[in-house]
Amino acid sequence: MLTVIAGHALWGSLDENIFRYIIYSFHMPLFLFISGFLTNRDKLILLSINKVWSKYWSRMIKEWSIALIVYTALLCFVNEVSLKYLVRCLVMPYYHLWYVPVLFAMIISVWFIEKHISDDLQRILLYLFVGLLLNGFYNVGYSLFAEYRFHYFSFYYLGFICKEFRISIPISAKSAGLVGLLFMCLICTIYYCGINYNDYRINFLLPLNIAFCVWGILPMVCLNQLKQNLLQYIGKESLHIYLWHVLPIMVLKQLVGNTITYYMVICFILILCVIVIKIKIKYENNKTVFNS
Repeated sequence: MLTVIAGHALWGSLDENIFRYIIYSFHMPLFLFISGFLTNRDKLILLSINKVWSKYWSRMIKEWSIALIVYTALLCFVNEVSLKYLVRCLVMPYYHLWYVPVLFAMIISVWFIEKHISDDLQRILLYLFVGLLLNGFYNVGYSLFAEYRFHYFSFYYLGFICKEFRISIPISAKSAGLVGLLFMCLICTIYYCGINYNDYRINFLLPLNIAFCVWGILPMVCLNQLKQNLLQYIGKESLHIYLWHVLPIMVLKQLVGNTITYYMVICFILILCVIVIKIKIKYENNKTVFNS
């Protein structure tokens, strides 16, 4: 979540800004891998399709719908409005809003596969086939697949499979951290070799991110190394943060542009948010202790 915010806050194209190049090389695959890992299969398959919709409508789709209306209204306010433009804003949601409907599509696909296919090998092969197929469509350049990033199904399925079949990598947290460091060094090398992001994405992104998720992130999750109060709080509130963090960034970019003032204000807001979250966590912990 923090890297998502950083990626959206930074200026410059991916090929012009090494920090954006690095962040966009792993942040959404990691996001979807963890989302898949956290999906509770046993609870999910007990639900009917109506109950699945009802559950996720209240959990994320309702707030996403509000965000879609708000961002579309803002876009119509600052741009020349036409019926065609309005329809496009609703069909191809603004910037970061693709994530929620795609995540819901992933959940529905897992629900369907787990509900109707009992053989373990058949399910794994189907996840592999669908993930690679969608990744191939995305690389070909179909606009719908580009807008909704359907290639990320691969990482969601990978996280889900690791959780369902209790796959773990027997390495220490330090070794997993070393994998992450080597991954970052490799990305920097690719960047300074002059390989543009689009070529890097098509040729290297999938295998590199699978390796990073399995060898760098999965051991950390299995060893409970990521269970820290700040990270857990951000995880619980990730939907609200994800949907609305772009608003202040949009306003600042319009007001001050790509200046040192912009980055100073962004840093101040982030530090302030961390302080407020820590105070809230401490207050809730003290309240829990007092009540017990």
